Amino acid sequence: MTIIVKLKICLGHFNNFRYLQELHGKNYKGLEDQARKAIFEENLKNIVQHNLEYDLGMHSYYLGINKYSDWIELEVES
Repeated sequence: MTIIVKLKICLGHFNNFRYLQELHGKNYKGLEDQARKAIFEENLKNIVQHNLEYDLGMHSYYLGINKYSDWIELEVES
């Protein structure tokens, strides 16, 4: 599978911010919604980059989307 095809799969419906909210019962309003979406998009970018590097043998594990994908690292560590 080529890198372009993998990227399209990674950015498909299941990695959509609104889908994440619905799946995990999250309901943000106003500025928090915008901030969480921006965090999710940055985290998704990092996940895609990591997984492409994984495919090149640079990492020993694969990352995915989960209920914490719209959190910053500090929140996950708390």
